[in-house]
Amino acid sequence: MHSTVPVNDLFVGVFKMKDGNSFADIVAYVFRYIFLFSAISMCFVLFSTPAVLVLFVPLSIITFFLYIFAFATLGPSFGAGLACMISIIGKKGNTEHLEPFSQYFELYKKNFVSTVKIWLPFCTIMTALISLVALGQIQWLLLAVFCTVIITTTTIINVRFNFKVVDIIKLGFYFTIKKWSITLAYIAIFAVSSVLFLSVGWLLTVLFNSIVFYAIARVSMPILSEIEENFLEKSQEEGD
Repeated sequence: MHSTVPVNDLFVGVFKMKDGNSFADIVAYVFRYIFLFSAISMCFVLFSTPAVLVLFVPLSIITFFLYIFAFATLGPSFGAGLACMISIIGKKGNTEHLEPFSQYFELYKKNFVSTVKIWLPFCTIMTALISLVALGQIQWLLLAVFCTVIITTTTIINVRFNFKVVDIIKLGFYFTIKKWSITLAYIAIFAVSSVLFLSVGWLLTVLFNSIVFYAIARVSMPILSEIEENFLEKSQEEGD
C-alpha cells in the first residue's frame, strides 16, 4: 500500500533549509516583518495628522504658536515609532506576539505628556531657525541640524527610560556630544531620507518611514546600553 504525504508537508520538506528553517517559515518570517513595518508606517501617518494639516496654514505671527504646538504633537508619534522598533530589535526575530497597532497606541499615549514637554522648546527653536534659514541666513542650518540630532537622541531615551524631563534633555545633549559616530549616523540617515523624500515624495512617508525608525533605533542601541549599564544603575543606587 502506498502512503500518502500531505501536500503541505511535501512543500515544507522540499524547501527545508540547512539551518532547520523551511522555505515556508522564511516566507512567513519576511511577511511578518513587512506587516510590522507597514503597520507602524501607517500609524505614524495617522497620528501625525495635526502636523500635516498645519502645513496648509500660512505661517505668520498669529499662527506661529499653532505651528509650534502642531509639530510638538508630532513628537509622541515619532517616539512611538522608535519605541516599536526598539521592541522589534529586542525580540531578535521572535515577533509573533507583537501587535503593532495596539502597541503603537499604548506607547503614544504613555509617552505623550513627557514627549510634548520635550518637543515644545525644540519646536520653538527649530521654527525660529528654519525661518532664519528660509530668509537666506544659511549659517543657522548647522545649528538646526545639531538640534535635530539632540531631539532624536532625547526622544529615544525618553521612550526607553522613565527619567525626569530635565535629566532626559541633559542626557540627550551629553550623548550627542560624546557619541560622534552615532551623531554622524543620524545625520546620514536624515540626509538620505531627505533626498529620497524629495525624489519619491509622499510615498516615502507612507511606505518607508518605519525603515527610518528602524535605522535610528538600531544606531541608538549603544546609547541605550550605556544608560542601562551606568546611569540606570547609579539612579537605582541613589534611590536605595
